[in-house]
Amino acid sequence: MIIYELLRNGKRTTLRAIYYKVAPMFKNQKECDSTIDDIACFLLCRRENLNIVAADKGEVVGNLSYTVEGDRIECLKRSQVIPDSKGLAGIQSKARFILVIEKHSTFFELCEHQFFDKMPCILITARGYPDVTTRRFLNILSVELKIPVFGLFDSDPFGFHIFSVYKCGSENMSYDSANLTTPDMKWLGILPSDIGKYNIPRFCGINMTEYDILSCHRMLREKNIVSDHDSLKTELNLMISSQKKFEIQSLDKIAFDYLSNTYLPTKLMNYDWL
Repeated sequence: MIIYELLRNGKRTTLRAIYYKVAPMFKNQKECDSTIDDIACFLLCRRENLNIVAADKGEVVGNLSYTVEGDRIECLKRSQVIPDSKGLAGIQSKARFILVIEKHSTFFELCEHQFFDKMPCILITARGYPDVTTRRFLNILSVELKIPVFGLFDSDPFGFHIFSVYKCGSENMSYDSANLTTPDMKWLGILPSDIGKYNIPRFCGINMTEYDILSCHRMLREKNIVSDHDSLKTELNLMISSQKKFEIQSLDKIAFDYLSNTYLPTKLMNYDWL
């Protein structure tokens, strides 16, 4: 009934708003979201076609401009909320690459250092696990601009998982994977092998928990992005043997500007990615 009213009146709403309207019917937000995805799948359409969108989460900044519903958006001076793909047009950019960043704190740090000016690029973050709007926006940029897409994630099991969602998609949205994935994305860092290669001190790392180790072994055992790429298997085994995980922010312990002035430029110039 809610979806019918939205479509009849030409109105849009968020997943969160729908959950609050029908909360007694579901155990939690996740169950409600899954039901809406099932409806979209049954109707062979996208969630947005039902006039339902996720709450604003992702941000973009850098050498990029586009038009949304008649408004021209410039991303070079300050970050912008990633728009719904509906009405998105006129994408223009002179960026050399796109850098997708797991954490907003790292995104903010690179903005402060104006990394997108030093190395002309587009910076994107979904503040952790990627939402549908950010994934679709990245897919559109990748197709339209035809420039390399790199990922900057923590060297931990969750970092591997986030990379796989951007690159290959998620199980619950598999019916729309062609529009939600970036198959050519490369993992720039931070990789387990970087610890020795770039002389990153072990004190910058965090001891892995038993759950972390079990997660790594599960990824090695199950059919997923790791099982299809020998290089990722090697990285995961390195993580297990070291018993250490490294967050992107751990590089700040070396120097405040190490990430923007040394680590990222060196990796990009050396074509050092997976």
